[in-house]
Amino acid sequence: MGLPGTIPPAQGPARPALAVVDVQPHLQQPATDRGPGRLHLSAEGASRAAGGSGGGEAVKVILLRDVPTLGRAGTLVEVKEGYARNYLLPRGLAREATAGAIRARDVMRQAEEQRRARVQREAEQLAQGLSALILEMRARAGAEGRLFGAVTAQQVADALRQRGFPVDKKQVELEHPIRVEGFHRVAVRLPTGRLVQVTVNVVGQR
Repeated sequence: MGLPGTIPPAQGPARPALAVVDVQPHLQQPATDRGPGRLHLSAEGASRAAGGSGGGEAVKVILLRDVPTLGRAGTLVEVKEGYARNYLLPRGLAREATAGAIRARDVMRQAEEQRRARVQREAEQLAQGLSALILEMRARAGAEGRLFGAVTAQQVADALRQRGFPVDKKQVELEHPIRVEGFHRVAVRLPTGRLVQVTVNVVGQR
């Protein structure tokens, strides 16, 4: 009971204590149409999980696949231990950067660089040979020079291979078959993606 003349405090339901929740980045569930092993973190969530606060000490891993916000396959990166242990390693996205793993990565990287250099060198030689070539092809034609048939991309590829050029039908970009005799420019796409123009001379036979 209070002192005389004082107003007693109002009675009512007690207020709940204020709860402060620390929201941590969480993994998004992969959609059913996504392939296995793909990263399904949002860019912000992946960045925080990889290098943000929490997750233990930083560790080095080698990426086995391309991972958004981290890098491409073969890259040596530093991430939080928890992120590596709970996400990257069990999903086959990375491996521990042991001395042996780093040596193996360097060997594979060197082999890949040598392969790319070889492909580039062979493509350059092929481009020079095709650019200087005049490919003569014979086909039956009428008096006005129109062919009774047509010269197709497959026939151009076959003729190039007979002359020692490793070209298949898919590399010959011929919009329409050649139906008249004479000189024609035919595009050939090299393995590097470069387009080379080949001169094809269709000689009509009567």
